[in-house]
Amino acid sequence: MAANAIDPKSAVPYEARSFVQQRIFDRLVRTDVLRAADAERWYIDLPAYVRYRKAMKKRIATIMGAAAAIGGAIAAIGIMN
Repeated sequence: MAANAIDPKSAVPYEARSFVQQRIFDRLVRTDVLRAADAERWYIDLPAYVRYRKAMKKRIATIMGAAAAIGGAIAAIGIMN
């Protein structure tokens, strides 16, 4: 988003510099957050990005809640013994 590539006219070329960057890029393309303007230029679909971020926050909250519940159960079992 730093390049303000938010529509096909403002799309920019992208080349991953590491394996991790490539994995993130691939995930964003798979979830339709990044869209191809042509064979070499990409832009961010803002509504898709907002949906992606909300889904990620929900997933993280669910994982953290489950971890807290498991930790609480383990602590309760430890106190009982």
